[in-house]
Amino acid sequence: MAGRLKPLDLERQTRLGKYADGDGLYLIVTGPTSKSWSSRYWKDGKERWHGLGP
Repeated sequence: MAGRLKPLDLERQTRLGKYADGDGLYLIVTGPTSKSWSSRYWKDGKERWHGLGP
């Protein structure tokens, strides 16, 4: 389970950015209280993102 985000890390994260959790799953932080999950994948050679919700 190395490299996975931990629940306490998620709660405390406030810096803007994308944080990988593994297997294409990312936590997207867009503000101090705004966080959401997205999945990154490739289709037809192009990178795609699919939002999964808060």
